[in-house]
Amino acid sequence: MADKIKNVLVTGADGGLGIPVVSQLLRDGWHVFAFLHNDKKVDAMRKEFPRQSEDQLSFLTGDITDMQDIENAVRETGSTDALVHLAGGFKGAATFSDHDPNVFDQMFDLNVRSAFLLIRTVLPMMKEKQTGAIVTIGARPALHVIAENAVYAASKAALIHLTLAAAEEGRSCHVRANVIAPAVIRTEANAKWAASTKELEKWTSPEDIAQTISWLISDAGSAVTGTVIPMYHLIKT
Repeated sequence: MADKIKNVLVTGADGGLGIPVVSQLLRDGWHVFAFLHNDKKVDAMRKEFPRQSEDQLSFLTGDITDMQDIENAVRETGSTDALVHLAGGFKGAATFSDHDPNVFDQMFDLNVRSAFLLIRTVLPMMKEKQTGAIVTIGARPALHVIAENAVYAASKAALIHLTLAAAEEGRSCHVRANVIAPAVIRTEANAKWAASTKELEKWTSPEDIAQTISWLISDAGSAVTGTVIPMYHLIKT
């Protein structure tokens, strides 16, 4: 249950991971602020949660790579007690010579710039309040090098480092920050890439990740900070 911490800002809240995470946090008693890209996504997500009142689930729109949009979103929460940054992007794998520099920029914007701007905005507020929790989503390739996946892996490795640096900066102020690093998440969108049902069963379920996030940002997880939690135990490293 959410005890002292009440408001949680969730990016990527409408995705295959986001919906289970939001569902879990609502069950835990949080006031969830879903930060989505546009009103069309808000309308679609409202249909997923038709019975939630505004004091349980609120919607914010903006660009997660834009400083002003992020500042506006955080201001709308009134008090961002926890940040769950799920949004990110994978734009394909390629050799160094085949990688488009524009794809490099896109992945670093989505995975690194967004995390930097979000943490830059919420961390000072959390430090001032002497409480707060941040969770970001890394990736297995950032921890175990995979050929032709250098750009995505590097962007997620940078995100991990930003989060761990936030943990160190916030440690003396009771602000904690942790990373969950899955391999392939068992979402509907990813399922089409599974070679078999047996392979699909090895992938990490969104519900397992949601429960881990729930624990990390609750009072029960208050002693845990500066950690990277791998969630791909059925896949060889």
